[in-house]
Amino acid sequence: MTSPSPSPSPALTCPPVAGLTNLGNTCYLNSTLQCMKIIPELSTSLQKFSGAGAAQGKEFVFAMRDLMTQLDRANAAQEVTPISFVNVFRASFPAFAERMPNNGPWKQQDAQECWSTLVNALGQSMVVASAVDATSDLPSASPPLL
Repeated sequence: MTSPSPSPSPALTCPPVAGLTNLGNTCYLNSTLQCMKIIPELSTSLQKFSGAGAAQGKEFVFAMRDLMTQLDRANAAQEVTPISFVNVFRASFPAFAERMPNNGPWKQQDAQECWSTLVNALGQSMVVASAVDATSDLPSASPPLL
């Protein structure tokens, strides 16, 4: 006689997230942003980011926060067009703004390089000053949030 097999664990579920429109070879960026979207600590940090103490990179962080807010408000049946974020991203990181010769299409990029660039930039930009939010659970003074 065989013993009953254990019942399978329920799968972890994430709420459905809206898709991002591909704006010409932005699939690497869209994939990276979709992965980052489901990291609760990042979402919380973006929401609490005031820009105080950040010497540079504020515009990029604010653009990312705005995009994540748009994704929060959309549903899985909707697409969000990230044109504002893509413009700020390309201006902030010119390596991702390269085009083919003669002002051709945008060059293909690597998602892992995009991930590393975003994580490094967020880690350098997202510092919460101690006087900004005394009730915040985010690190204060100079350590990065990420």
